[in-house]
Amino acid sequence: MNAEAAAILRSVDGVAVPLERVSARGHLRGALFELVVEQSYLNSSAHNIEAVYTFPVPLNAVFLGLELELNGVTHRAQVLTQQAAARRYEDALGDGHTAVLLEQASDGLYTASLGNLMAGERARIRYRYAELVAPMQGTLRLAIPTVIAPRYGNADRSVAPHQAPGFDVGAEYPFALAVTIEGPFASAALSCPTHPISVEAGQGCLHAVLARGATLDGDFILQLAMPEGTVLSATEPDGAGCVALASLEPDLPVAPAGAAAPERAIALKLLIDCSGSMGGDSIEQARRALQAVIEGLGPEDRVSITRFGSNVEDLTDGLVPASPRTCLQLRHTIAAIEADMGGTALPQALARVTAAPDRGAAVLLITDGEVWAIDDAVQAVADSGHRLFVVGVGAAPVEALARRVAEVTRGACEFVTPEEDIVAAIVRMAGRIRAPFNQIVDIQWPQPPLWAIPPVSAVFAGDTVHLLAGFAEPPRGAATVTLQGEGGIRTRIEVPLAAPVTAPPRSPSPAVSSLARVAASLRLRSLATASAIALAERYQIASAHTSFVLVAERSSGSTAVTLPRLAPVPQMLTRSGGLASFSACHESINVLEMRSTVSFIDRIELDLAPLPRSYAGLSAAGFPHDLIHTIARLADGEGVPEAEAVALWLGVILSLHAPERLDALDAGQARAALADRRWRQLRVEFRLLAGDLPLRIAF
Repeated sequence: MNAEAAAILRSVDGVAVPLERVSARGHLRGALFELVVEQSYLNSSAHNIEAVYTFPVPLNAVFLGLELELNGVTHRAQVLTQQAAARRYEDALGDGHTAVLLEQASDGLYTASLGNLMAGERARIRYRYAELVAPMQGTLRLAIPTVIAPRYGNADRSVAPHQAPGFDVGAEYPFALAVTIEGPFASAALSCPTHPISVEAGQGCLHAVLARGATLDGDFILQLAMPEGTVLSATEPDGAGCVALASLEPDLPVAPAGAAAPERAIALKLLIDCSGSMGGDSIEQARRALQAVIEGLGPEDRVSITRFGSNVEDLTDGLVPASPRTCLQLRHTIAAIEADMGGTALPQALARVTAAPDRGAAVLLITDGEVWAIDDAVQAVADSGHRLFVVGVGAAPVEALARRVAEVTRGACEFVTPEEDIVAAIVRMAGRIRAPFNQIVDIQWPQPPLWAIPPVSAVFAGDTVHLLAGFAEPPRGAATVTLQGEGGIRTRIEVPLAAPVTAPPRSPSPAVSSLARVAASLRLRSLATASAIALAERYQIASAHTSFVLVAERSSGSTAVTLPRLAPVPQMLTRSGGLASFSACHESINVLEMRSTVSFIDRIELDLAPLPRSYAGLSAAGFPHDLIHTIARLADGEGVPEAEAVALWLGVILSLHAPERLDALDAGQARAALADRRWRQLRVEFRLLAGDLPLRIAF
């Protein structure tokens, strides 16, 4: 065996994994971070494949571009509505061409599908995203997520079945990264708690390079101390107008002028995740965090502790005074906490803790957030009257859960990898919990804006807040921000605006900056669907309504003659707690994954002459009843008529196991169903089923 063949990654069932490696180049300019990621693929099989890879990005990342490098030619994608992009992708595959589809799977997750990568071919997918980053308490924490940890629950409710990430204990993908830092942070003290890096100073910039040997096994974190006097405001082109970013780091009073500022007594509910996925470093972090919380309580405070996994367990009888004796008892209780409660019933735990008549209490949630039911968790606390403060722990905590739960309750969140100081994070969070509530009630720009993005619902001293608005002409002067705290305390802050930039770097067009496209993505949230689609297409950004798609047309002699075989790219396990996480989530592997690993019978002998036209016909031909039920349920979910679903299923079977017999499908309804690419989701799932059925077909 040669060295190249030996290096081919194979899954536990021996299937070659098409993803070889991932590399990335980042650029931090003020508050705007851009990252170009390159995924390298190799089809080492003897047939054409469709590589499908779901990967994480920061929650507020905005995709700005997508390219495919194939056989020495670079192809660029365009943004279309999700339906139009999927249709174009499927049409290209049906015509034998190579195509790429990049679509949003859910908050913070995207799926890249590379269809008709031919046997022996290599390809590179390059995508670019940007995000606004905000320093907190004097430090900018730049996070680049690389892996999706196993999540508890049914993924089918959150992502399409083909987008659900699989996992492989043997998966290992090399990862290379370089980040260039310009602007105010070029002089910052820099550290990387998660990975070994080298740092070099350039002319007005810093270069941080990840050491060799890294893999996609956890978040990459850079920490930069915010230099004194840092200004992050910016004004950049937006078509014929411009977009203005005003960034403030408020210094808020805690009491009316002339009054004393005693430490506020708090009612604090501690909610700790003790599910199996928290095993290892995560539960140890949680214990240290809880001990630090107890250390900071006084006798005037009240506290409760609840832990959860598959069920919910109260460790105190509601809120109890934090007396020295009680705190001593709680310390012993915390020391005995283990990650031994199975699954992660987070929505139920949140509903339980916030159901008690203690409106106004704060909930400190410590979790890795590894659940699919994020919407359920948000709904459980949205109208509870409690404020949620979330500390996400582990090598790859779920950002979407922590941020959404915190934002909807006017709380805050922080993230801490095993290599970071969780006690310092808890001290910062305790300061936010004790601080009086403040919110932005008014923003006066130097001139009336064309549009403005609504500000965050809660403001904390020392945490940077970004404000964005659009103008026909560059605004001059400062924005005046009015905050209102408890007791009607009002604070006005002047935020100087930056002079306009005429030629922003790395812009896809001289007239539209990356900042303008990031702002457009944030504007989508408050728009109706039709308006959101129009804006996303105008700015060419991926969203919940739009996707990137490209087609690399092949010459007539090099097109694929069969449908590609599905080649999902499994996730690596995280560098800490990975095996525990995988074991804990095994019981909740989504329905699609279970279907794709279940062998209905050892061998199916089928006589497909004449072709079945109904579910009853499939049964008569020898298909198992469980399989037919699955086909019917999938078809019902997609709104596909029975005859078309049966024809599509047979077409997939033939394309995978007997492509030379595709002509057995008539030119009638069956042939039309196979040719119609509207049923992408159904076809993908059918192929997953078909790929695991060892069929012998007779005609």
